[in-house]
Order: sequence, then structure tokens, then C-alpha cells
Amino acid sequence: MARMDPPVGDLAVRRKANTRQRLLDAALAVFAERGFGQATVQQVCAAADFTRGAFYSNFSSLDELYLEVWRRESDRIIERLKAAGDRVVANAKLSLDDAIAQIDAGLSQDMDWFRVSTEFTVLATRRPELWHVRDLSERAIMSALQTVVDGIVTRLGRQPNDLDELCSAVWAVHDGTLVQCVTKSDPATARHRRAKLLATVVTSYTTVTS
Repeated sequence: MARMDPPVGDLAVRRKANTRQRLLDAALAVFAERGFGQATVQQVCAAADFTRGAFYSNFSSLDELYLEVWRRESDRIIERLKAAGDRVVANAKLSLDDAIAQIDAGLSQDMDWFRVSTEFTVLATRRPELWHVRDLSERAIMSALQTVVDGIVTRLGRQPNDLDELCSAVWAVHDGTLVQCVTKSDPATARHRRAKLLATVVTSYTTVTS
């Protein structure tokens, strides 16, 4: 049987999507290394191995690219949280340690994203349009976190005293310990302490139902 090649239009769409993702990957690395204020279109193009023409066929400016990097990485956190929720459902013998590991996996960040997100937050305090984007992303992440945490405590035979307060406390621990987890010379110890804090939050803000 003759092989059916995909329509030319589909190939073009795939190529454009691939180009866009490579530019986003390159931008994340460049922004992390140099900072947004010092990064240039040419540096992003060089890192992605594309021409400036390829850049401007996908993004109108470095600002637009910066926002898209933020949105994509925020969406990836939400995807990780949803995957963590799925693993919780599939775990018939969920323990508190397992539950904390899933929350941690959903919220985890690497050094590149830590640098970019920190700089974005600082810039957003001076630029309302960036703060709006950041606020929308954080709301979406918190919504996903609430779904996961609610599922986790239910599987543990507990119920939240107040789900909003519980998730706010989880987020506060995450936000407050993140810098230690990505910058300390002994990240394993930092992550262990973070896990203990998260476990304390989960048990303190919930009550046993069974």
C-alpha cells in the first residue's frame, strides 16, 4: 500500500509550531542566562539556530516572546499538577509522604525558570500589564492546586478546614522555600525540610474524617 503523506498545509502548521517551540526553549535559556533586560532578538535566534525572519514570523517583539515564555511555563506547572492529581487517584495506598511528593512534583521548578519567573515578578511590580498576566497565571495555578490538594486530603481520609486557607499555606511554603531548593549547595536537605513543612501544613489545616 502506498504511503499517504500528510497534506502540505499540515506540514507547514507543524513546522511553524516546531519553530515556535524552539524559539520559546531558546528564549527561556537566554532570559535565564542574561536576564530579559540584557537579552536580544539576535541572541535568541542564535540559540535556536534560526534567522531573524523566523523570529518575526512568530513574534512581533521580544516583549511578546517574554510573555509567551511566561504563559507556556505557567501552563506546564498546571499540567504537572494535573498529572500529580492523576497519580494520586491511581495510588490505592496513598501515604502522607506520597501525597507531599506529588504536591512537590507538581510545583517543582528548575533554575532557569526560577530566574525568569523571579525577574518577571519584579518587572511586573512596575508594569501593570505584566502584573495582570502574572495574576491570571497564578489564579489558574491555584485553581489546579486546589483540585489536587482537595483530592489528596480526601484520599488520606481527611478534610480541609478551609480549602482556600490550606492551599494558600501550601503555596506560601512552596514560594518561601523555593530559593533554597534551587540555590543551596545541598538541595536534597532543602527539599527534605520543605517536605516536612508541607506535611505539617496538610495535617494542621485538615481534620481526620475516617
